[in-house]
Amino acid sequence: MKTYQPWILLFALCVGWMSSALAQVSPYVTTVRIPDALEGHPLSISIELAQQEQIKRVVMKFRQFGESEYKELEMLISGRTAIVRLPEKSITPPYIEYFVELTLTSGRKATYPVEFPETNPQKIQVKPTNPKDREVRILSPEEGETVAVEDLAVAVSLFYASDHINRQATRIFLDGIDVTKEAVLTDDAILYSPKNFDRPLDLGTHTLRIELKDKAGQPYHSIQSNFNLSTALAIEEKKAELQLLGSGQVEFRNEKIDTVNTQYLRGDFQTSGSWKF
Repeated sequence: MKTYQPWILLFALCVGWMSSALAQVSPYVTTVRIPDALEGHPLSISIELAQQEQIKRVVMKFRQFGESEYKELEMLISGRTAIVRLPEKSITPPYIEYFVELTLTSGRKATYPVEFPETNPQKIQVKPTNPKDREVRILSPEEGETVAVEDLAVAVSLFYASDHINRQATRIFLDGIDVTKEAVLTDDAILYSPKNFDRPLDLGTHTLRIELKDKAGQPYHSIQSNFNLSTALAIEEKKAELQLLGSGQVEFRNEKIDTVNTQYLRGDFQTSGSWKF
């Protein structure tokens, strides 16, 4: 019976891991940013593109646990960032699966993951809901919303929070950074302007987290929300891709045969819409 030195086995494992990792390296996708996924909440996803000038279209394909067919959503491209919002009805435990399809300006297709994306997709774990989530309402930006970086404003309602919490001890985090000192806290609301943020916000997916404490100073609950940042120009360009055309006509005719008059009124209207892709 053959025996192997431990270092040989370790080397073999490392080679296998490196081969798997290298197989997923994409020349077009550098980073995928996905916040925590919560059951029944929309999910914002952003992708950093390596060579945006070669990419014409980016499509997110996803499916829920137990489904065989993929749904698809086109991603909004702003500079080298592509963003998308998955609807809340699609975010169900235990996980959702996805892959990304890119169309290059040459017409060629590419995917992430690179190899066998339909049968070997990426997984996003989904957390079940907590009744305490309803005690905090993030009013702006809405969960999963895509907003222009120029228009971003944060508003949080604590109106439904339990009487057991200390509202003045509430903390607000933006991308993991405590920005409570720059926010305005009242008994029932939190207002925050990212213009006070001491570093510029990148385009793509961002995360808000609200932490509550009880009157004894102990952690009570935390809630998280995600949103996408784009530019006003990119959002307007996307809206302009929807074109609506219409035409119509009306015909009135009077026929007289002997002493009998017969009148006809006929009309039709045709409309068509087209999306860029």
